Amino acid sequence: MKISRMDLTGGVSYRGEGNANLVVSLPGSRTILRFPKSKFIDKSQHEKLETIARYVNEVIYPELLDYVDPVSVTTVDWQQLDAIRTLVNPFRPPDRVAKDIFYPAALVLPDYGFMPEPGMGPVLAVEIKPKLGFLFPRNMVHPTLCNYCLKQYYKLHIGKVKTPSMYCPLDLYSGDQSRMMQAITALMASPQNNLRIFKDGQLLHDENSVNNPVCDKFLHSMLGSDNLLPQILVQTLTMAPTSATDPTAAASSLVSGNAAVSGKERKTARRCNKSGNQLPPHCILNSVLGLQKRNILPDSEAQLILDSLLSDGCDLASLQSLVTSEGGTSVESSQSSQLTKAQFEKIRMLKDYLLSVTAKDLSIILTMVEDSPQAASKSGQWLRVKEKLFRFKLSIVDLDPKNLHRISKYVEQKKMWLKAFEDSNCR
Repeated sequence: MKISRMDLTGGVSYRGEGNANLVVSLPGSRTILRFPKSKFIDKSQHEKLETIARYVNEVIYPELLDYVDPVSVTTVDWQQLDAIRTLVNPFRPPDRVAKDIFYPAALVLPDYGFMPEPGMGPVLAVEIKPKLGFLFPRNMVHPTLCNYCLKQYYKLHIGKVKTPSMYCPLDLYSGDQSRMMQAITALMASPQNNLRIFKDGQLLHDENSVNNPVCDKFLHSMLGSDNLLPQILVQTLTMAPTSATDPTAAASSLVSGNAAVSGKERKTARRCNKSGNQLPPHCILNSVLGLQKRNILPDSEAQLILDSLLSDGCDLASLQSLVTSEGGTSVESSQSSQLTKAQFEKIRMLKDYLLSVTAKDLSIILTMVEDSPQAASKSGQWLRVKEKLFRFKLSIVDLDPKNLHRISKYVEQKKMWLKAFEDSNCR
């Protein structure tokens, strides 16, 4: 893969970070750089970055064509890397600084804090990490709580949150507009790392709540109300990518249903609601759900399959390459030419397994800006909110391939979550 050098003369701005990556924006070019984090100053990230780019471009992009943009790898010089570290350090959360960026290369992707073409005012971007949208009993350690809701008690146990979130992924994926609005309202009440709201690329809140004067004022000035966002998100997340592509056919954001969330009801029920309606077939949520459901393996069985392949003499690095490459599990593939049919089938199952884990951890970004009916030639879909017209775009990011060696950790994590729940007074 060709690696280009990045021009940083337009400035650098901290955008956020997770456990594995630190993200900065380049306002001059409306580009995002995503640097891999590490605890080790001498660790090379070259192979990791090329693997991510290959996986997104060759495996994920064909699956989610309407929502994913191709990515590339770029380099910066050591002086630029030092300057970026110095600029972003004041903005980094204390619980994220155990790892830093030491390697002078990054993944390059568009800045979804902005529309590809400007509109009439500020840009609203909402990032949601929806998590797993269905119950997979063979991969659950609690009989009625999904893994996301169960993990909330572990977060409570280690002091990461003060109260469990009322959000449940099954509500967002339910296809029931009232429950979907409840899910968004719950995320706004306790966003944690699952919801982020931006104005022109600037984050407007912390992980505890979106309710603050700055965020409320922006949503009110842009949308005419600070409580319309759940309706807008439900509407756009259930639209087909080919609908409302002209301002004269703009969809209405009006959604019926009460978005009130009863925390008491959620806590006493201790049961995730697996019922629901069919999502519209080509909407973004249904596309993600389809990838999540492609897998048939619980974590424990995926580990057994991996162990059996390693016992057969397969090399872990070669297996990782096979499950993260286009065609890597086809019989004709040069990498898999020495495999038996049984081994080939096991690797195919592991590929689907890792694809579903990526689909569980991805993020969806809604980007929208007010525009005029005369802007019909601009890219995007259209939405009417009261008397205003908005152009919007839906995108999917955070599509890294997962490592096979982490499967055993997934198994152990669920045991810790269950123990935290059992030790809580909610048992």
